[in-house]
Amino acid sequence: MAASETLIRPSPKAFLLRNYAWAAAAVPLLLLAGLYILFGSSGPDIILPLGSLPVMQVVLGLWSLAVIIAGFALIHTHLHQRVYLALRNEELVYESGILNHHIITVPLHMITDSQVTRMWFDRVIGVSTLKVNTSGGAGYEITAVDFPAEEIARMHSELLKLVNKLPNSLSDDLARGPAKPSGGPAKK
Repeated sequence: MAASETLIRPSPKAFLLRNYAWAAAAVPLLLLAGLYILFGSSGPDIILPLGSLPVMQVVLGLWSLAVIIAGFALIHTHLHQRVYLALRNEELVYESGILNHHIITVPLHMITDSQVTRMWFDRVIGVSTLKVNTSGGAGYEITAVDFPAEEIARMHSELLKLVNKLPNSLSDDLARGPAKPSGGPAKK
């Protein structure tokens, strides 16, 4: 990593909550259902639509399913930490994906606009989304979701400073509009 590089990673808490909130409810329910069946059943077998099963098989099946769901959610969240957003002197790099791996590199001179968005749930969990648009592109080239809000704000500020310092960006005088004429018409 170069000395002039800013690198940030998404929030694992936000990724877990956004993608696996259902698992946070399903795992305890499966565990409780297993306890209820284990201690609340009246006989050695449970009658199901497909036949009867011993109580322990049903309980172990429910608990195994809970462990598999929780394990998958935690492993996927850990692997998601391979995602990053890096701002270098002349480019913005976004790397994402576990099975379908993508690296998007956008030269700073191609960036036309960028925005930081925070929906209500993002504000609750402290994350932001950075969207970057380039000239000639349809839609946003980079949409970096679930990054810590403070780090995204700092990176967006640095990105704006770097983009505005590029030679082909508008100068302050041109950005303000045409200058008012001073004096008479120009001599030929």
